Amino acid sequence: MRSARRLCAALLLAPAALFAAGCSDRPAPLEPGEGGVTPVDPALAAIDCRADVRARTLGCAPAAVPLGAAANRIIGGQNVNVKVATANIAYDSVAEVFAADFTVQNLLVNKMGTADGATVSGVRAFFHSGPTASGGTGAIEVLNASGIGTFTAGAQPYYQYNQVLSYQQTTAPLRWQWSVPKTVTSFVFTLYIRTPVLPVVVFDQKDALGNRDIWRVALDGSDLVRLTTDGYEDKKPTVARNVVVWATYRHGQSDLYRKSIFGGAETRLTATGASEFDPALSPDATKLAFTREVGGAAKLHTANADGTGVALAASSFGTPASIDGSPGWLNNTRLVYMSTAFGGADLYDLSLPGTPSELASLLDATVTPSREANEVEPEWSPDGTRVAFASDAAGYDTEIYVKHVGTGVVTRITERAGIDSHPTWLSDGRIVYTAHVGGKWRLRWVDPASPGVQTDIPLNFALDARSPRAVRF
Repeated sequence: MRSARRLCAALLLAPAALFAAGCSDRPAPLEPGEGGVTPVDPALAAIDCRADVRARTLGCAPAAVPLGAAANRIIGGQNVNVKVATANIAYDSVAEVFAADFTVQNLLVNKMGTADGATVSGVRAFFHSGPTASGGTGAIEVLNASGIGTFTAGAQPYYQYNQVLSYQQTTAPLRWQWSVPKTVTSFVFTLYIRTPVLPVVVFDQKDALGNRDIWRVALDGSDLVRLTTDGYEDKKPTVARNVVVWATYRHGQSDLYRKSIFGGAETRLTATGASEFDPALSPDATKLAFTREVGGAAKLHTANADGTGVALAASSFGTPASIDGSPGWLNNTRLVYMSTAFGGADLYDLSLPGTPSELASLLDATVTPSREANEVEPEWSPDGTRVAFASDAAGYDTEIYVKHVGTGVVTRITERAGIDSHPTWLSDGRIVYTAHVGGKWRLRWVDPASPGVQTDIPLNFALDARSPRAVRF
């Protein structure tokens, strides 16, 4: 049984020609401001703003680091994820009112202001801290806020923009006003943007001529963009911080390339003559994991995101003939991946540098005595509590499962005749995966809390879409 399982795992990880010959491959979101106080990760870059009352200036500084968004749809990162701009700044010294027009520009590939592409929830800019005097003395008050909400604390003023913003779109201006005593010469405050976002995935798909390329699409089927157009196979994308890496066969063997999710130039990352495939970017887009063929076997390697600093991961683990692949990062030091180190395809947890430990090895309950099943294509949930993966534990084809790492509980998510594979987590906890239906591959999503309801991403199902990876920020 173990040797048969290892053959299946090898075919799952092999280049396209071998793969074809072997194994086949919610609840409604919260409206902005609902749900109580949301703790803010210290790494979440607030939008820092400063007003000079006498000079009649007001501006928000760029983020010092390219961090600035969280799964709870609180977004910061000035000039990285959003751009807050001001105009028409004025101070009425008689009424003691300081005012400015504020706009918010979306710099994400995701649409802001909607979670489903149809419902307009809008964009809220809320005061995380301040306003407080930084020069002079006196109490400052926001005069004309759209409302008061609970975001990162209680009683936080916010301004509401009732719009949906596509990439680079800007809101209409709103006039913000503060009561500022003449004894104050400058004041400061920090903002965050609270908004639902429409999830986006990258994936590989055939065109009308049968060539496979890398694409991106929103969950409602809108904003479909082709990212690669080479005449050879491009497949298995990974994405982080607007960087996309994929495997391509344009040089004979499989090599890794990268580019921006917004388009532009491509960069070749590997040119060793060996085949490199199954790429995975760390969430901060600083590290890359991938599988490289070594001596007839496939071994897990890590590198910097630009392809430098390549190192063999877990070099003493398993046998020379064992196969490692399907890596997925929790952060830039911890991985989950598939290995046939002990004869079959099981999942392993690896903290670098260190020794892997087994994470998942299921049994096929439909067989007596039970056989050990294959587990492949793992991915960490954004909060690091769960791992989604594909397994043939049902006994006939692969389905999607989720394991809670803390409790060890494994939950089956899909249950149907047909292969379900390549799960990827959206920031809101839903899972997008590849479903084989009617001889074609299509993309679907499911909420693990309601696994009986699975929804297709509306694409041209004749074009064979596979290998989705969620765009996070």
